[in-house]
Amino acid sequence: MPAEDLSVTGASADLSARYGGSSHPVPRGTDGWTVERVVGPSAVVGANGLSQGPDGDIYIAQAYGSEISALNLRDSEPGMRVVVANDGPITSPDDVAFGAHGEVFVTEVSVGRVGVRHPDGRFGVVDDDVPAANGIATVGSRLFVGEFREKGRIFELFPSGGPRRTVVESIDYPNGMAVDGAGQLYFPSVLAGEIWRVGIDGGEAEKVVDGLRFPNAIKCRKDGTLLVSQATGEVLRVDPRARTYTTAANLPVGNDNLLITTDGRVVVTNFLSGLVSELQADGRIDQLLAPGLIGPLGLATDTAGNVVAADVWSYVVVTPGGELTRPAFMLTPDFPGIVRSVTIAADGTPIFATTAGNVVRYRPRGSAEVLASGLDNVVGVCATSEGSVMVAESGTGSLLEIGPRGQVTSVASGLQGPTGVARCSRGTVVAESTTGRVLLVEGNSRRTLGEGLQQPHGVAVHGSWAYVVDRTGHSLHRYHLAEPRAETIATSLPTGPGREFLEKAVPGFDVAPGPWSPFAGLAVDPRGRVYLSADGEGSILRVNPPQPGIPPPSTGGRAAGVGGRRGGGPTP
Repeated sequence: MPAEDLSVTGASADLSARYGGSSHPVPRGTDGWTVERVVGPSAVVGANGLSQGPDGDIYIAQAYGSEISALNLRDSEPGMRVVVANDGPITSPDDVAFGAHGEVFVTEVSVGRVGVRHPDGRFGVVDDDVPAANGIATVGSRLFVGEFREKGRIFELFPSGGPRRTVVESIDYPNGMAVDGAGQLYFPSVLAGEIWRVGIDGGEAEKVVDGLRFPNAIKCRKDGTLLVSQATGEVLRVDPRARTYTTAANLPVGNDNLLITTDGRVVVTNFLSGLVSELQADGRIDQLLAPGLIGPLGLATDTAGNVVAADVWSYVVVTPGGELTRPAFMLTPDFPGIVRSVTIAADGTPIFATTAGNVVRYRPRGSAEVLASGLDNVVGVCATSEGSVMVAESGTGSLLEIGPRGQVTSVASGLQGPTGVARCSRGTVVAESTTGRVLLVEGNSRRTLGEGLQQPHGVAVHGSWAYVVDRTGHSLHRYHLAEPRAETIATSLPTGPGREFLEKAVPGFDVAPGPWSPFAGLAVDPRGRVYLSADGEGSILRVNPPQPGIPPPSTGGRAAGVGGRRGGGPTP
């Protein structure tokens, strides 16, 4: 897939931001630098539970994005609208279901809460003590919710008041569930690979089918059979009477939930990519929403010219030709967890920092080696030529070095919200998101390379320059390592939230620890091309240096001085 050039002189149309329905201006390179997309934007920030509303639209929960969107399939071209924005009262919605009176019930997985949005737009809380609240189902005015955790429980909740009722307990990781016409509640035990059922009015839970691969959601068909999505990509047709199953469809890895609409359409979501597919009766599979990235977060480049991106629940590799693959994800054996940043070791293996505070060397289809664990909010990581790994530990304000044998040494302390980190011959470059500074740490000394940024994140070094992306300043800068020189080389980048929009911090939960805070990563390849995580639209951008002999376009770009004005834009 060829890169898409965004540096069109005179272009004025805004880019859609996937958060809150807001927008970003078109990005601009300055003084001959040009901006292009290597990976296109995603429409939603992952796609989890879904339900059809009284209006016929399909409401899609996005746990990582903390949003709920509605997909209109009635028109010839599917249309999207934001129902609950990231800065709204709902946090990390994982599944949705409609009540008898048009209310939307929502499981808020990372805060252990079940919320409700009433038809008049009011929000309320049904129950705020449901750890890892996940699967949800309604039958008329009755509401059932499950906990996605070891020895989880399924409750019947009563939105109009009254104590909840335990339907079943001690089920490991129950997830998306459904009730059939006979009053049987079907639910998967995801990690066990099993499907269970229990009467909604009581009785013993009964195992129906086992031997599956990460079944994570069930829907009941009118003929008494079930459709089951598996995270490995298959959609199964299960006969609970014969206790047999067949494969109905094969989709990309990352299936999350599925829906059978009132007119019999089958829609499947993907939590890794935001892909939303429709299964046709003749076996065809149509894309309703194209796949993309959930972040992207940290970036790195390898010796083959590939771009490697940490993408929350998985990681992706983008070849120089634009082909994207996902070598591993959350349920792959030994995968490190929720990955926030990545660096490439000298032997070509990726090293990830996770939201659990671990730094892990990962070999796909091989093994994981934990280099350090229990760190406090690790953000950026950088492998060195000496075999160690530099780590920005934001929670303690420290710059750490993990040696080849796993020994952890504090290189600098007292930093203010360190994020990006990069190694150079003179020392280590660190971005401070709280102060808006970029520092060079040389032994016991610290030198300010630049300041006045809003929220510097990813850092990379190429030649004599340190590059840094200002996430909420929507700009890309570089600072000379030896001389007091600084340049703003791109502006109006779709990083961070759109205009006048406040994003929400998501705490995470036991199997997906947080905080799920974003990180706009940065990497530079040997040709001096800068790759950055445009998480505001879910794309990866490449900023190309000026070509010799070609005059720069008249885009109004100007150089920024060291210590330029806060906001990250060009100095007047």
